[in-house]
Amino acid sequence: MIEAMDRTKSRDVDGCGMDKLGRRSLLAGISGALLGGRSAALADPRAEKRRKRSGKTGATKPDTRSNVVLIVSDDMRARDWSGLPLTRKRLRDGSFYQNYIVNNPICTPSRATMLTGLYSHNHGLIRNAGDDGDAGFDSFVSLGLSDRTIAVALKESGYQTAMIGKYMNGYEVETAPQPGWSRWVARSSFDYTDFELRVDDEVVEFRGTKHYVTDVLGSYACDFIRTAVAEQPLFLYLSMNAPHAPSVPAPRHQGLFPGAAVERDPSFNEADVSDKPYKVSRNPPMTPEQIATIDQFQRQRLQTLAALDEAIVKVIDTLDATGRLPNTHIMVVSDN
Repeated sequence: MIEAMDRTKSRDVDGCGMDKLGRRSLLAGISGALLGGRSAALADPRAEKRRKRSGKTGATKPDTRSNVVLIVSDDMRARDWSGLPLTRKRLRDGSFYQNYIVNNPICTPSRATMLTGLYSHNHGLIRNAGDDGDAGFDSFVSLGLSDRTIAVALKESGYQTAMIGKYMNGYEVETAPQPGWSRWVARSSFDYTDFELRVDDEVVEFRGTKHYVTDVLGSYACDFIRTAVAEQPLFLYLSMNAPHAPSVPAPRHQGLFPGAAVERDPSFNEADVSDKPYKVSRNPPMTPEQIATIDQFQRQRLQTLAALDEAIVKVIDTLDATGRLPNTHIMVVSDN
């Protein structure tokens, strides 16, 4: 089991072990079915008190509602699926939604939609940062959205819930865990090494290249699955850095995808852009050096996804080892 430590110390975190592919827009429908068929007496102390007052005895029926695991990458493009070969292999019997459309192509508004089921024009968030009450973590809280997430509904119905990784842009590790989460492991930066996490009520530091953020978050996710009460369903929201810039791969993956490059479609480095908006038409064609730079960046993006690929498989294996896999909906999506 992973335990929180004093922020002045560092420690090693062991790695730990996905099946069906879904997309973010499916989560609201799944949660409706889960809540509609709930049997939460086992997890709800109020139900137990009612049972005692009624004089009824006997064991509570097991809660057989499905588990839900939502794994979110950060700024992953559809073409980046080539960086997740292990996951693609595991998803062969699942569903791949090629016409999936994001409500808002910005991190915070998109994540707010993901967790509340509200469109951006309804929840009120349209940016990642700013002081107009429509951007970032502070606005998410002030608008009351943190109290309206799927986690709040599921936890109240008897689910064990975990938020592991990125919550909203602007969240700081000094901030307390948000409502609805049984387990809270949140980051506040895009650093792949030398980072801090808010682990429930403590801030934990991870220093040195041996602590790679994708591996650490994956370990917390597997730990949550292993230690969750077997008789209760779980909801895991695992939100990773990869492949968001600065796109720093784990040392073991730095040589992968040597031939990867940005796709050369007809719009690539177009010679005549006079018909394009000013922000495009004012730019000269890219130089060979600039093209080499963006090709290298694409290789780094794919290399950062390799650790996510491994973490997804470990999550699947942990679900399998705990007997939860046959009754689990697993979705892999990007925030935008």
